[in-house]
Amino acid sequence: MSTVRQSGERKPAVGADAQEGQRATVKPSLSASLVLLAPLTSPTADGFDYRVLLLKRHAKSRTYDSAHVMPGGNIDPIDQDSTAWSSFFPSPAQDVQQLATDSSRLTAPELQALKLCALRETFEESGLLLLEPAEPSLVSSVAKKLLPSSLTGGAPIASPQQTWAALPVAKKLYWREEVHRDGKRFVDLLRSLGADAKPALSLLTHWSNWVTPTVLPRRFDTHFFIAVLPPSASPLATEGTGSGTTHEALVSSDGVETTSADWLTPAEGVRRALAYSYALAHGSPATSATAASAAQETPIILHPPQFNLLAELGQSHRSLRSLLDSSRSEQPMSGQMLVRPRRVYPFTPQVAAVTDDLGRKRRATVLPGDEVYKYDNAEDEHLSGPGQRNRTYVLPPLKGQQGLVVEGCMRQGVSRTLGFGWEDMTAGDHGSSSPKL
Repeated sequence: MSTVRQSGERKPAVGADAQEGQRATVKPSLSASLVLLAPLTSPTADGFDYRVLLLKRHAKSRTYDSAHVMPGGNIDPIDQDSTAWSSFFPSPAQDVQQLATDSSRLTAPELQALKLCALRETFEESGLLLLEPAEPSLVSSVAKKLLPSSLTGGAPIASPQQTWAALPVAKKLYWREEVHRDGKRFVDLLRSLGADAKPALSLLTHWSNWVTPTVLPRRFDTHFFIAVLPPSASPLATEGTGSGTTHEALVSSDGVETTSADWLTPAEGVRRALAYSYALAHGSPATSATAASAAQETPIILHPPQFNLLAELGQSHRSLRSLLDSSRSEQPMSGQMLVRPRRVYPFTPQVAAVTDDLGRKRRATVLPGDEVYKYDNAEDEHLSGPGQRNRTYVLPPLKGQQGLVVEGCMRQGVSRTLGFGWEDMTAGDHGSSSPKL
């Protein structure tokens, strides 16, 4: 998907729909993305105790140009190479097997490969390397050679994560460029940090699966994972202070695929996206009462998946605690906070002309669970019911535009069939009189 054009005539709302039967459906590319949350020790002005990492895509990028996205990308052959990972994971980890059974239609090897993809791409695009915590006694000989006792005060290095953190900036940049050049080098990087260095599969929870609509010429089958930045990667950042190492200092854009790395609260990301859509629709920044909260924000582009992911976090999870799995979180060894799994059903949006709850004719992408969604399999029709909503309202596209600009979204009644994590939520101009984010 690409950013909207600032000039040109708008296509009729039925333009994309009319083309659906004329173009062969393109098989989507398998990809993974990471929704990374950084804890804060005091709340933000808008009431959140965490921020979300968003990267701005380069203006000349082939996909999502100029848009803000979560780090991620297409799966690489190395992610699926069981032989290459056999020394790290002799068999898919137990938590991966369990999540594959509970949360989605993926097999354990498929889920492991996608997690590896998300972690590798996050490293390439942001420079953040997330590793499994290690027992304090497991100190690699490599780490001892890298860090003389004069730097550690004679204390042993507790983990590969600390070994990585202590490397010179130039060495980290070298590895980042190497992995970007060849995914196989990700394995080499891990081995260079010692025998106990493993990518942090246990940190990631499968959270959502979005598949590009069938009408588009370039498609992705993207699995989103969610994770809370562990203390081993960064001390907790205190809002409003500049002391110590914070989550902001841990990431940077790569200058090739991305041009900035931003930590935003979910509500801030939504407000800034609405400022963009309002300005595009009205030719000026938002000034009406309904868009007042967006009027003061610097506009950003969010496509429907990212907008929905932030909107649901913003409305249902202002505190990290509401997301956490109490049975797995705050483990004594690592202090990791692990997100509770939810059912993941593949969302392939269908572009449709709909009537919103205020009686207005609008263009929307409807998702499984919405009362007007059309299923390929009759066995899935139970997911929808009268009055249920799972849709994103979008502006009619400009000529030559690939991406869709979001006006608002609404989810209502979907938790009856999808369960925990799919509670009602609204954001932006969602076509009803219920509260907005």
